[in-house]
Amino acid sequence: MKDTPRTMEQLLEELRQARNAIAEMKSHEASLERAQGALMESEQLLYSILEGSPIPTFVIGSDHRIIYWNKALQELTGIPAEEVVGTTQHWRAFYSEERPSLADVLVDQTIQDIRRWYREKCRKSKLIEEAYEATDFFAELGSGGKWLRFTAAIIRDSAGNLRGAVETLEDITERRRAEEELLRMQKMESLSTMAEGVAHEFNRLLSAILGKVVWAKLSAGEEDSAIEEVLSLAEKFGHQAKELTHQLLTFSMSREPCRSPAPLAPLVREEASVLLQGSDVICNFFLPEDLWTADIDVVQIRRVIRGLIRHALQQMPTGGILTIRAENTQVTADEAPIAEGRYIRLTVKDDGAGLSQEELRTLFDPQFSAKSGPKDRRLGLALCYSIARKHGGLIRAESEKGKGTSLQLWLPIPQKTEKEKPEEAAVKSDRRILMQETDDKVRHTSRIILNFLHCQAEFAASGEETVARFSAAQNDPQPYAAVLIAWSADRDEEVRRTIARLREVDTNVRILVTVDYRDTVDEAAFLSIGASGMATKPFGVEDTGNALRNLFL
Repeated sequence: MKDTPRTMEQLLEELRQARNAIAEMKSHEASLERAQGALMESEQLLYSILEGSPIPTFVIGSDHRIIYWNKALQELTGIPAEEVVGTTQHWRAFYSEERPSLADVLVDQTIQDIRRWYREKCRKSKLIEEAYEATDFFAELGSGGKWLRFTAAIIRDSAGNLRGAVETLEDITERRRAEEELLRMQKMESLSTMAEGVAHEFNRLLSAILGKVVWAKLSAGEEDSAIEEVLSLAEKFGHQAKELTHQLLTFSMSREPCRSPAPLAPLVREEASVLLQGSDVICNFFLPEDLWTADIDVVQIRRVIRGLIRHALQQMPTGGILTIRAENTQVTADEAPIAEGRYIRLTVKDDGAGLSQEELRTLFDPQFSAKSGPKDRRLGLALCYSIARKHGGLIRAESEKGKGTSLQLWLPIPQKTEKEKPEEAAVKSDRRILMQETDDKVRHTSRIILNFLHCQAEFAASGEETVARFSAAQNDPQPYAAVLIAWSADRDEEVRRTIARLREVDTNVRILVTVDYRDTVDEAAFLSIGASGMATKPFGVEDTGNALRNLFL
């Protein structure tokens, strides 16, 4: 019984220790609950940040299963989170065949595989540790694919253990298009400068060659039918070369279109009806009645429409469905490289085999064609693109293999302008012609052709000489019936002064401005300062005859 008090003390001490232990456990449990609450709050905050972020983002665990797939990524890929969270199927959003994403490569710690999958497209991030960034084209995304800039980084816990990886993506398709558009514009500008120089020199030589051919043809007697046939072929080929010059000068960026307000729908229907004759292609038109009026050079835009439709038909050699749609649209400031404002957008879509990304990148390059026949080895869509740019518009192409190609033409609506109407000059029947021309080859050719047309050709070397000879001939029994003045960009002011001074001498004088190609300058500008018309070089008998007949009507 003596041990009883000690036992009681021991029991009381044990009870006190137990109470303290319980209190400590409760305190620990409360701390644990607080920690768990804080952790849940942090996780919820992280989830809210990821879910509400405008940056497409996904997170994978160390087992490669998707943990987070935010709303922005759902919108980019079109795949809802419930289809991928908890799975390893996220590759389906980006690729047609199973392969690792950049985040997967980082989780596997196989950095050497980055080069295997991404080659030179990927590099180590300069801002984030254990992160890599890349830019690539994803053909499976959207209609026609998308360019993405993406960054992946490893996720580690406080102990440094790898827990997964996060990957963010940015859609840079429009930025990439704008950059490519700018590069294309710069390339076109360089090519057009070269084209202009080549075309002018070619035109000068062609004028002399055609003149000699015409002279030889006229000199050949009826008994020389074989020679005449050969010369006729040579003349024909010479005029075909003239058409090439026509295209080169239109392609040149220095050639401004002669624009005026014009409805687009009739042009579209007319060109389509001509090109679709004998074709197995069915055309669906969507041309609203309230379509705005375009501000265009009708001749040039006809050529563009023709080029777009012809390209679509080439994509459907065995037939198909062609869709031509026009709509009014407003372009905002961020839709570079065209200016902000109102536009008509014309879309020409085929249901052919479609083009590859490489074909799309070179579609508007000179000499390129998706088809390799001899008829396609011309300026083609490069010329269409150049004309659209000169109108302040744009042509864009979208395509997907197996789903056809869509070409979009953007044209600005018109700005109101008042154009002066040239005064009608009196009719004269005399055929004594004064021609201001310094090129000896052109002079020789012109003399042969004008003589054949029963006109007496005389020449002056400058504006001063032209005015002086014209003034002196006013009292002659047979004064000059017309004056032909050669125009070039470096002589623009001299030509304008000469025209004005000739009008001072005789208000009814017939003045014909001769240029290398009709699109070189705006004919209306010459008409408004007193010229009666414009003729093109190289000269041919038929062209010159028509120009003079129009002049003397």
